[in-house]
Amino acid sequence: ILLILFCFSKLLFSQNIDSLKQQLKVLPDGEEKVRVYDKLITCYHLLDVDEVLDYGKRGIKLSQELKFISGEASLNVNIGNAYMYVDQQPKAKPYYERAIYLSNISGNKETLARAYNNIGIVYDEEGNADKALQFYQRSYKLKMELGEQQSARSTVMNIGGIYFFKGYYHKALKSFLESEKISIEMKDTLSMAHCAMNIYVVYQKLERHEEAIKKVRTAINYLKAAKHEKYLAEVYQKISMSKISLNELDSSEYYLKKGLQIARIANDSSGLSLIYNSMASLYVRKRDFKEALVWAEKTKQIREARQDVLNYPTMYGILAEVYYGLNELDKAEAYVLKAVESSKQIYRNEALIEIYQSASAIYEEKKD
Repeated sequence: ILLILFCFSKLLFSQNIDSLKQQLKVLPDGEEKVRVYDKLITCYHLLDVDEVLDYGKRGIKLSQELKFISGEASLNVNIGNAYMYVDQQPKAKPYYERAIYLSNISGNKETLARAYNNIGIVYDEEGNADKALQFYQRSYKLKMELGEQQSARSTVMNIGGIYFFKGYYHKALKSFLESEKISIEMKDTLSMAHCAMNIYVVYQKLERHEEAIKKVRTAINYLKAAKHEKYLAEVYQKISMSKISLNELDSSEYYLKKGLQIARIANDSSGLSLIYNSMASLYVRKRDFKEALVWAEKTKQIREARQDVLNYPTMYGILAEVYYGLNELDKAEAYVLKAVESSKQIYRNEALIEIYQSASAIYEEKKD
């Protein structure tokens, strides 16, 4: 089914591209022709980054000849987006920077808001949380001024994510609640589920476990209503972690097995890594460290293959706990150091706090 949908989407893009190319042939050099170039690269960004650059450069050249500054700014944003789509963030950044410069000159707030948000994503993925937050906040302010609620919703969710990773849980909760409010107003069920999950995670950190379980059950209802059951693997994983916090270990294992079944059917590597890591946590709590190691190694295999650097700290942290439980203190210490280093690289303060708590027991045992 996914293959059919993808092919159908490509067919739609191809039809749009053919129509836009015909317009380029008949349009005189002017602002409308620049807009057609902009639409073309928006279509091509899912298909061919080389075509994006070709048409983008032509559009930029024409916009500069016309002194059409806002048109040039939009072209730069969409070229940057094409690079982001193929995971070439360093190449995207200068286009977003150029778009910000031009949008400030032209006073085009819509393009400026897009550029702020997207360069924020670049900094976020680079692990520069402070820079990312700065640009997300600028983008959110502009989007709210412009009444662009749908776009503002995702930006304020990004802001919440930054606060969460920096360990500012009350600020994160405020951002996620605002995102949920916008999603409810828009009656976007899938986004409502996403927001509910983020709120759940914050409640967990604040040790408001009963509220967390209630919120995650709300997410399940939203996902079922939106017919997105494939995301339930992550939801069941979250419930299981709440159950671990409440020391309801059998119940935790029940939900993890439900999530594991869904993730395997969906061949969801991200969901599987979450479940595997949680299984390791569960068996650490049960003090079955050999079984915990099996699941921790499975997590490591997937996350390193996916280069899932944002989740390296929790992965290394669990491995440190496992080897500590197995009384292999040198290995435990090595994974503590890896966890600390990976946390610092992505500015994850909340992960560092947990790692230092685990490390204190290891170093006490080693008398270091």
